[in-house]
Amino acid sequence: MKKSVVLFNMSNYWNWEAGVQNRNFHIFQALLKDNDVSNILLVDILPYTWKKAIKHYVNLSKIKKNKEVIWHNKFSVAYRVNEKVVVFSSVASYLSKKQWQNDFLDFWKTLQWSNVWEWNYNVFSYEYWQGLIKADKKIFDAVDNWLLHSSYKKYQQKLEKNYQDLLSDSDIVFTVSKNLKKYFEKNFQSQDNIFYIPNASPKSLVKDKIINKDLLLYKKIQNIKKSYKYILGFIGVIQENRIDFALLNDLAKKNPEKALVLCGPIWKGLQKKIKLLQKNKNVFCLGPVKRKDWYTVASQFDIALSPHLTAGFMQYISPTKIYEYLAVGLPVISSKISGVDELSEFIYIADTQEDFQGFIEKILSDKNAGQEKAWVAEDNLWSNRYEKIKKFCN
Repeated sequence: MKKSVVLFNMSNYWNWEAGVQNRNFHIFQALLKDNDVSNILLVDILPYTWKKAIKHYVNLSKIKKNKEVIWHNKFSVAYRVNEKVVVFSSVASYLSKKQWQNDFLDFWKTLQWSNVWEWNYNVFSYEYWQGLIKADKKIFDAVDNWLLHSSYKKYQQKLEKNYQDLLSDSDIVFTVSKNLKKYFEKNFQSQDNIFYIPNASPKSLVKDKIINKDLLLYKKIQNIKKSYKYILGFIGVIQENRIDFALLNDLAKKNPEKALVLCGPIWKGLQKKIKLLQKNKNVFCLGPVKRKDWYTVASQFDIALSPHLTAGFMQYISPTKIYEYLAVGLPVISSKISGVDELSEFIYIADTQEDFQGFIEKILSDKNAGQEKAWVAEDNLWSNRYEKIKKFCN
């Protein structure tokens, strides 16, 4: 019997349309291609600050004008993406939990779906829909450990309760790392139903290796190459809890003849650290990279860096970018973050700043460095990860 899936997302659908891709997005793409799934309802992330609520409300106004709206009221909108996919988006949660629940249920009743699977990514707002719909199966895919993220320090009690409730309510739980699985089993009451599924790379990076030489970012990197022989590159969100600025500063100073190119959005509050880092003339922050341009940018690097902090939040992640760097065919140097030990045959893992520097010199002086065993990209695609998830679910 075909199933209908309700995804409570950690993103807004319009973020995905703009090119944002995360684990949640890739699993959605797999569900979209799954012939055993007849319908998908995407529930946008609930805004929890007044600034986010205002931005969300403005986007709802645009949706009403530009999308195929199938249901709406003053604070909530449901629209159809295609024959299989519907999106529910709302700011009612900022008014009250009851208002959001009423809006959601009013719309939900119009769908009349059967064999419903509830698939949770949004830990922060779980209490809004906990037990709200009759689900034949409940899945919790735990992406990172938000209890250790500095942005959520004041929400610890709320997050702890939601984690416990999700672990108790779910038929199946997936984690991005072995450490997160162990954390749940040690710190929460859990069932014998937690499985580790690491992140992966999209097939497009393996198959569609096209360089867009008209891309402005490509041209900027080519211009940098006129002054620097090698590019040490990073693509990803530049944020607290993740990026090791002391390491980046050390690498910039020790490698004045090499360019340190950072591509990605910069979190608010980090501008001072970025300015200090850019006092090194060989540091270039080039801004976000759209997913369709990822290969064009990454293919210009000589070495891909994963210059992350190693404590706290980073003990429970899965190194998505490393899978993507490897799919492109780049040599990779990473800090010793969660999940990299499993990739030790394919990448360099640095315990110290000195290790990082030593690996840079080794890779650039030895053409065969890091080629002891070939990376099999096909084994590390999101499609394969989804097949493993599906086996656990059935």
